[in-house]
Amino acid sequence: MDNDNLNYLQYYLIPFSFKIRVDMVLRKLGLVESSWRFTVIALGLDPALTVPFLIVGQAREPQVLFETSHLNIKGVLVGHTIRKTVNLMNLESGDANKRLPITDETKPQGLSAKQDDSLKFSFVEASCFSAGQLDRVHVEPIEGRVDPGSK
Repeated sequence: MDNDNLNYLQYYLIPFSFKIRVDMVLRKLGLVESSWRFTVIALGLDPALTVPFLIVGQAREPQVLFETSHLNIKGVLVGHTIRKTVNLMNLESGDANKRLPITDETKPQGLSAKQDDSLKFSFVEASCFSAGQLDRVHVEPIEGRVDPGSK
């Protein structure tokens, strides 16, 4: 690009600010990089201005766990039911992702303007039985959401 075009860009682009929203959904754990090129064609430049852009994301398992790692059920008579409560905890902080706020103007199709940082959970019904399916654990609720920093 020659100096005339650079001066043109400095004069016309510097006073303006543009926001670009990038949403990246990671499909595997670990560090993920994605290279992109943005092309500016509205300035009448020949050739058009192309800017390289690298997106880097770090995917990890969420910090969601049970409050206790085991239950000790003592002395239950045959045919009687015992009830124990185990809390599912979401140790994530609500601002862990540091994402830009979603507004009605910037929301991707299919998302609400309210950003939801809660984590969805569900238990597989078939996993609630013992070996041989003689005994069953009743889990309630079987699915739901856990907000960041809550049980």
